[in-house]
Amino acid sequence: MGLYATLRGIGAQSKSYTDAMKMIKEKNVDTKLFFEQDTFAKIFKRLNLRKQYPSSSEKLNIVDVCTSFSPFAYYMHQELHPKNHVLYPESPSAGAFWKQITDKDPLMRDVKVDLGQANKLLKHSFIRKALNEKWITPQEQTDLSKINDTLLLVGTFMGFTGSRSLRVLLFFNQMKTSIFQFNNVKFLAWMQPSECLKFIGPMGSRHRRSNALMTNIFSDVKVIAYSNFSKYRPAERYLTKLYPDAIQLPTMTARKDACLVEFQSNYSKFDIKYPDELQVLIHKMLICPSNRVVDNLYTLGPGAEDYFKQHLSDDLLQKVLPYVTEEEFVKMSEVYYYWPFKPNTELEMFLGTPTPINEDD
Repeated sequence: MGLYATLRGIGAQSKSYTDAMKMIKEKNVDTKLFFEQDTFAKIFKRLNLRKQYPSSSEKLNIVDVCTSFSPFAYYMHQELHPKNHVLYPESPSAGAFWKQITDKDPLMRDVKVDLGQANKLLKHSFIRKALNEKWITPQEQTDLSKINDTLLLVGTFMGFTGSRSLRVLLFFNQMKTSIFQFNNVKFLAWMQPSECLKFIGPMGSRHRRSNALMTNIFSDVKVIAYSNFSKYRPAERYLTKLYPDAIQLPTMTARKDACLVEFQSNYSKFDIKYPDELQVLIHKMLICPSNRVVDNLYTLGPGAEDYFKQHLSDDLLQKVLPYVTEEEFVKMSEVYYYWPFKPNTELEMFLGTPTPINEDD
């Protein structure tokens, strides 16, 4: 019997999620992110969610996408007791498992399961049904100095489809659309450490590409917990240095290393006057990311070199692109906006510039 069939069978046989966890351990089923309760307790303590969502039972809506068989969704529900909680399982087997659990476990009976997203790339409209059916009732955060305490997004993105959905969601955050239309939404994402580096984009590293820059411009990024038993060198070098207080996750037999990253939407982090020009400029300038700024100005269009040399400092022009700060890119986007001969931004955005894609760092 295959792994998914076994887990689906456990869901059918068990009376609750705790019962299912016992059966998974007894059968030595090896599933991802299957940590003990004390590990999740440490994670929740570090996240400090109860303080950030003090009225969770009255107004918090949790949206859990690409939900796996991991206990994270279960323990998150018990930690916050949200008003509403919707799961979007990663596969039909995970969907069948969680449907059995939510039907039978009294602690999970108020959790909704949307089976329509299994094995699919998330689209802009993925929350439409939940909103229309009043499964979730989030409110827009109008004070951009505060987090949105009516909405929490959680997801597991350990596989290929999941990693693509992760990029899509972070793109939605940049565009303030889909689930991020409600402003300042916190997003907790499980991924592999190698994937995590593509969104942290450490200064000066080969990981500092367009995905990392756009993510950090529109959100605060923090690594909460990770494991690195595979001794992936970039993870050892950067995660240990940048996040010394991150929780060290226990090893999981025959499973990939994992990393939990917090993305907190922050639209007031930089004074961005021209977001479309910013996106076009970053994507084009980073086509050859190991070059200096002055070397890649030609990617912006004919005459760009002469124009930008008149408006940018020599120090910035000579910088190698992985050392250019987010603020410097924002300032460059303002210079780009006022260039009289720049190409049509809308055409560059929607015809010539890729949006959420895989970057082979």
